[in-house]
Amino acid sequence: MEAGGAADAAECTRLGMVCWDARGYAEAVSHFRAALRRDPRFLPALLCHRALLMQSPTLLARGAAACVGDTDPDRAREQVNALKRDAAARAEGQRFVDSLVDLRCPSALCLRGVWVDFIDGNYDAAVRLYTLAGEAGCSVAAYNVGVSCAVGEGTSLDMALAEQWYRRAMAAGHASAAYNLGVLHDTGDRALRDRSAAAAFYESAVAMGHTDAAYNLGLLFDRGDGVQRDFVRAAALYRLAANAGDSEAAYQLARMFEVGDGVECDTRRAVELFTSAADAGHAEACCALGMLHLTRCGDDTGGCRVAQDRRHAARLLLLAAELGSEEAKERRQRLLRSPSPPLLKAAEDLISWFDGNPPGADQVELALQMLDDEGVEDDAELSDEDHDENGQQEEHHENGDIPR
Repeated sequence: MEAGGAADAAECTRLGMVCWDARGYAEAVSHFRAALRRDPRFLPALLCHRALLMQSPTLLARGAAACVGDTDPDRAREQVNALKRDAAARAEGQRFVDSLVDLRCPSALCLRGVWVDFIDGNYDAAVRLYTLAGEAGCSVAAYNVGVSCAVGEGTSLDMALAEQWYRRAMAAGHASAAYNLGVLHDTGDRALRDRSAAAAFYESAVAMGHTDAAYNLGLLFDRGDGVQRDFVRAAALYRLAANAGDSEAAYQLARMFEVGDGVECDTRRAVELFTSAADAGHAEACCALGMLHLTRCGDDTGGCRVAQDRRHAARLLLLAAELGSEEAKERRQRLLRSPSPPLLKAAEDLISWFDGNPPGADQVELALQMLDDEGVEDDAELSDEDHDENGQQEEHHENGDIPR
């Protein structure tokens, strides 16, 4: 903690709120970070900082290394939850929030709403304060009213009203509001579903730096759903999301490099991306890697030939099945079909793993060794089918930003 402690942190927070009201968000972020350097336990600064994380991810991309608070909104919320159990930190924060009671500026109303929402758990009072702040032009508060209407917390469930508040927040530059509008029209109630509108909202969110929106928009271009099918654009959007650490985007981009959709076929790059996604626990990426090692996929034009390694393939497919890949479970059972009684016994042992009754480690090793010894007769058949089926494992990111 730098000299000055809570008093200096409070002053920096007030300066940040002045910039916030003037829509000088970058300057506001700078002041909130300064407050946290002076006192990392100053809850009002942490709450304001997190609010602007949701406002515009691009603000936090600049100078993120200098940030005291976490740049991920969910982890920032974890910090808040930890600190609100600290009686001294909570009391200090409460004194600061109480000093704002007579102020009617949007940031003060919004911070008071965030405090009673996150710290006190009084959702009805929070929505009233958010509404006042939103009507006064605060995009963060407007977004939070939209979230409240979308989940029925502190107010009645009303998706049409949620859309109105999200639109108000988006017009003031709120990236998560634009993303949630995209999700609302992409996967929400049938009456609101409009993939063309969803694509437009995702475009707006991507322009504001929202990488989940990049992934969802990539899916629409990949499938030609609501937009003209464009593999090149889909690959570019998947790359943007994958570079931000999105394992699902990495998997989809790997699939495109594997078959040459929208990008030049490059098995080496596909393996790198499948591996990155698999390391993050992506079941279908583990399955895809297992099939590559099983079928020796790749050629000189792709710049890489994956060595056939049935033992490694078996391990990857076991992991994929354990992570929840139904395809991996089904393929593993097919691979283990054989007229050889010992291999049938090995198959039974491995299949029992999938059913939640794992065999002992020695049994697994024996089964894998039998795979090495017996070989697999239907590699080519499986390889052809994989290229047809890999592209079907698509999931949208749902309302990841909706919990406030």
